[in-house]
Amino acid sequence: SQVNLGIDGELLAARNPELQARVKALPGFSILQYQMLTAYVLKQKPDSVVCWISEYDMFYEQQIPANRLRYFATFDQTLQLSKLIGLKRLWLNRGEMADISFACVMSFWKDRDMLRELLINRLWTPVDISPGTRQGNEAEHEAFWQHVNMLKKNIKKTDFVRINFDSFKLFAQAIVASGIKLYVLEGIMHPEAMSAYDPDGAFRRETRNRLRSMADRMGFCYVDGSQLPAFNTNDFADV
Repeated sequence: SQVNLGIDGELLAARNPELQARVKALPGFSILQYQMLTAYVLKQKPDSVVCWISEYDMFYEQQIPANRLRYFATFDQTLQLSKLIGLKRLWLNRGEMADISFACVMSFWKDRDMLRELLINRLWTPVDISPGTRQGNEAEHEAFWQHVNMLKKNIKKTDFVRINFDSFKLFAQAIVASGIKLYVLEGIMHPEAMSAYDPDGAFRRETRNRLRSMADRMGFCYVDGSQLPAFNTNDFADV
């Protein structure tokens, strides 16, 4: 979603006539989706792949996000994921793995969440249009801090940090081995959000160091935040 909102593929192509830019973004993106998307990306045969990754991605998961991995699930990638997480985590996430595995067999299952949203939440659930609904700056302010509190609660160091880095490493290895140029940019986060979930910057430093080390070993380009434009709180406001 950050990439979808922050990058204009048409504008990039218009300013660079020799460039064909495609923005591939999925709502609620999970770092494990890189590994699940490997075969799909290779099939597109791009010259370059640009990823936008921050500590938010690496330190977020605490279980397998089946709802985010289901759509592009294949047998090979699902088997690779099961080896990544190990037997203990495989047992603890057996329901999620069964969900993903079923999607490999029945294509309609990949769209389960979309169908449920359409049939239950859209068609059967009445919409509240009462005049008392809060709108404007007050509602936006409240929603922002609810989101910040959610980040503070969920971004933490768990066993999945190792799995997340290993998963992206598999993706990077496959991309580089195919002769595709890989660029990884450090994601830009809202300053107030970062101060809530990573007040001392430890998560960001660890993510930066591990991705830089990975880039040096594999030969892809990693651009950390010190090489990118600096953004303050006002830069994140809707205009």
